[in-house]
Amino acid sequence: EDLLLNAERRAIQGRYEDAIGRIYRAIELIAQIRLKTRYNQDTGNIIIDSLFQNEDFRTKLEKYRNNENKKIEIGLRTSYDLLYELKDIVFQPWYQENKNRLFNYLTHRNNSLFAHGFKAIDQYTYEKEVPPMIELIRQLLDDIYKHEKIKRTEISQFPINVSKWL
Repeated sequence: EDLLLNAERRAIQGRYEDAIGRIYRAIELIAQIRLKTRYNQDTGNIIIDSLFQNEDFRTKLEKYRNNENKKIEIGLRTSYDLLYELKDIVFQPWYQENKNRLFNYLTHRNNSLFAHGFKAIDQYTYEKEVPPMIELIRQLLDDIYKHEKIKRTEISQFPINVSKWL
């Protein structure tokens, strides 16, 4: 949640590239934490064990094995695919419903200067793409908290007019 609030502050400052990168990290972090806490899997070292019953998916994961350190290292998309494959009770329905929107957002992020591309994220693109994604992420967080019976602590946003401190 703090990453989302931080991204919103960056957008208010007109730092859209920074904002979109922070949201990407929030999306990635949610999957990493869920894999670690629920399935004892680290995206930097996936252990293929009895959790993985689908042989095709096991083969897919093997393609991410690092030749140097022999670890299976997966990124954001594969992390979400893995949670779907594991039939995660929270992620599977969310991912099924929002996969296209998520990947559309990732395309904007990946094409940005902040990531791999040459197209700067402007205010129009930010306002069109980012607020709906933030809401989807918050929905996912709400679903996780409800399912895990975790009391959500309120995180306060800094004052909107922070320009006097910049």
